[in-house]
This record gives sequence, structure tokens and C-alpha cells, in this order.
Amino acid sequence: KQMNSLFDVRPKIYTTNHTLSAEMSKYLSTGFDGQMVPPIALLDGLAIMYGILRGTGDIIRVCEELNHPYLYCDHSFFNQTRSNVAHGNFSGYFRLIKNGRYFNETENKPLDRWRKLNITMKPWRKTGSKIVVAPVSAHVARLEQFDPHAWLQATVATLAKFTDRQIEIKPKDGDKPLSAVLKDAWALVTMDSNAAAEAILHGIPVITSSKNAASPVGLTDLKMIEEVITPEREQWAANLYRDWE
Repeated sequence: KQMNSLFDVRPKIYTTNHTLSAEMSKYLSTGFDGQMVPPIALLDGLAIMYGILRGTGDIIRVCEELNHPYLYCDHSFFNQTRSNVAHGNFSGYFRLIKNGRYFNETENKPLDRWRKLNITMKPWRKTGSKIVVAPVSAHVARLEQFDPHAWLQATVATLAKFTDRQIEIKPKDGDKPLSAVLKDAWALVTMDSNAAAEAILHGIPVITSSKNAASPVGLTDLKMIEEVITPEREQWAANLYRDWE
């Protein structure tokens, strides 16, 4: 309601023909009393979109260029609904972020909501023979306007200067689940992938970009690959799994 009051017109829910986008847009439209529109051009009113594909990423870019308020919806950081959605079940957890795709607030929130998820964090691992690198997807790279192949090459080259551990690349759509790839991992390196949050739950230290949701409990400097940190994690998790205000 607070963001809706910024405009005297209904919020616009930018909707694509993708099944998940169309279904989530219905919920968002109901919750925000919004009007569903195609992601062709930015219209008046609070902008709300699910994901960055099929035109919604272009709307996000325009919003940021014009400082136009928007809400970004996507899979949650914890207890993701991907497997449920594949079977036509859209119940579960999603994330909703104001004016960005990354969680960047630092105020500590109560722990009770997080604890109700009953997620057990594995102890921090302090051994491991390999470094897992989760590349930037082509879709994210297009939105952020940089070369994902150049990022991957530069990342691997830098890591090789500061560690002798094996480097394993984990594509987002690879055959092996991340949990299997993380076996015997010393650390996970990524830019903005949610894989970092999953790695933290598995007790694997991470190095990410400063805007990644896992950055508060990780590092951002590849040169520190052999000195990764293992801080307290529950407050970080509670800050991600919070009431939206």
C-alpha cells in the first residue's frame, strides 16, 4: 500500500506467456490490485514483474534508468518451489524485492519466522579439494550488459593464481544437482547466483559479488580464496526470510 500510494494509477503487472510468469502475475495482480500488461513499454504506476525473461528484464532496466519504483519477484532463497512448479503446484515460497533483484537491507529481523522453516544448516566445512564456480547465466549477463564468457575466464584465471585446488564449473542447468557438486568443495564462487545461498546452508564458504544475497556471510575478493570465512549464519538467514514492509 505504501508503494502504491506513490501513484494515482493501478500498479502494472508485466506478464509474459510463460506458464510461471502468467500464473504468478495472477497472484501479484490480486495482491496489489494491479493491471496485467505485456512487457512492451514502461507504463505509469508501480511496476511489478516475475523474472527477467521475455521482456521483463527490459522493463527492469528502464525502471532503473528512470528511477521508477518496481517490485521484483522470483524464486525464494530457501525452500524453493522449482520442483513443485514443474508439477503444476504454485504454492510455496517466492521472494519479492523493492527496487532491485538483490536483497540489500542490513537491519536485523527476529529469528522466529526463519526457525519455523525447520531448515538445518550443516556445520561449516573447513576442508575440500575443489573450488566450485557457478557461472553467470546468459540471461543475467544480458540484463547486466556484460560478457558471461569473459567473466568466467577471468574468474578461473584469477583463482588459478591464488589456489592449487581443482576448479569445477557448475552450469545452472547442469545434469548434477548443486548438492552433489558441492561434495568435497572448499568454496563456491559466483557472481549473483542463488547457488551461493544454497552453498551457505551446506556449510560451504562463498565468494560472491557485493550485491549477492550471500555476501554478508561470504567474501567478495577472489584473492582471499584460501582464507574464506565461516561466520554465524542464522541472523543472515532470518534477514532474508522476513516480512516485507
